Amino acid sequence: MTETLHIGDNIVLNDREIIGIFSGVQDNRGFLELHRESFSLRNETGTDRSFVLIERKKKFLVYYSKIGCRNLINRMKRIREEINGKETEKEKKGSRSEK
Repeated sequence: MTETLHIGDNIVLNDREIIGIFSGVQDNRGFLELHRESFSLRNETGTDRSFVLIERKKKFLVYYSKIGCRNLINRMKRIREEINGKETEKEKKGSRSEK
């Protein structure tokens, strides 16, 4: 099952494409500048709190977010817990019907 992460500004990313979620856009400016040739930067506004590095079709893309890194990670955890919980419920129902 594909999970998606909403990072704000109507941007939704596929979790399977996510390489990392990073905080401190200003602190990581050197990293982003160093890899500017390799990365395609998206939706930068200057007031961003975090960025998400993804790989899509063998290209690296950086998406900026006004949502903090910790909140984005917590969203991913919550989504995964919900999905895993639903799968567990389906497994339980399946095992009951087999009896």
